Amino acid sequence: MRRATLSLVSLLVGCAGGAASGPHPAPCPSGTAAMVRDVLYFGRSIPGGGVVSEAEWTQFVVEVVTPAFPQGFTITTGTGQWQDAGGNVVSEPSMIFSVLHPDTQVDEAKITGIGERYRVLFHQEAVLHEHLMACMDLIDGKN
Repeated sequence: MRRATLSLVSLLVGCAGGAASGPHPAPCPSGTAAMVRDVLYFGRSIPGGGVVSEAEWTQFVVEVVTPAFPQGFTITTGTGQWQDAGGNVVSEPSMIFSVLHPDTQVDEAKITGIGERYRVLFHQEAVLHEHLMACMDLIDGKN
């Protein structure tokens, strides 16, 4: 049985806005930057048995995720539940990757590449991708 994948990451990078299809959200308030927040959900169960180990996950982050977004991101752990292609409800340990980045085709290709690499490497049915427009501000004591 193939498993869906789950992960989340937050990355604070330079600022840029971009056009999106469909209705446009209200502009960001003064002092904030329009960014994209992408979240990938990576399931850790491997079809046929076993789970993606801590060592395998760490190697994936070092070799795939970090080179794509060296400015930063967030990874949290969770438990995901979803319905697979066979209609079975599956619960599994998950990693959640989130990142904030400028709205560019290059960065979106990086996100898609990370998800696809994980899907193929760990024989996943899918990797869930959440894509949101966000307003970013750093609370750094310099304001």
